[in-house]
Amino acid sequence: ARSSKLPAALTLVCDVLLIALYYGGGDSTAAMFEWAAELKEEQGILFSVVSTGIFGGVLPTLLMITMDRLKRPRWAHALFNVVFWLALGATVDWFYRFQVMVNGDHVDVVTVIKKVCLDQFVWNPVFNLPVIIFLHRWRDHDFRISGCSEFMRPRGFLVQYVSSMLICWCTWIPGTCTIYVFPTLLQMPIFNFILLTYATLINMVSQHSSSDQ
Repeated sequence: ARSSKLPAALTLVCDVLLIALYYGGGDSTAAMFEWAAELKEEQGILFSVVSTGIFGGVLPTLLMITMDRLKRPRWAHALFNVVFWLALGATVDWFYRFQVMVNGDHVDVVTVIKKVCLDQFVWNPVFNLPVIIFLHRWRDHDFRISGCSEFMRPRGFLVQYVSSMLICWCTWIPGTCTIYVFPTLLQMPIFNFILLTYATLINMVSQHSSSDQ
């Protein structure tokens, strides 16, 4: 519970700031958001892959190195973090396009609620988070295929699932409420600003849970 307070607080601050800048910033911030939307439109999925790799992989990894929190061998863990989030960027890009197909691209209360519920109570707990946990536990057990039975023990997996789900909801329920009040082309850039906090915390929780096994 304590570990979920920090990402929740940081997310709320980030959410309020982003919404204030977009809807109340006027001409002074409009150009920045227009540039981000145009870049996403021009680059498509490439924008999602590269930006998620940077905000979810490169920047949190550099932060963990400066805090001396990145496990050794550092090059292997750094490579994993970057490749993992590059791949997840493509997945999130697909999911946001799927959301438009299912729920439309309108920015109204009903549409936002539908998208948040599908995102946080179906996609994340059933599909996304179990894969994230499995891959992070494999990483934290030194990438040993032979150790699958060890890092998939029900108790250890369940403990990490519950703690990670709590962090996920505390971060991403307010986060997705913010993401889905933006136009479709801006949803991926907004996602990546919020992701920086989440990726750092999920790395730390994963390493702490694995070290306790």
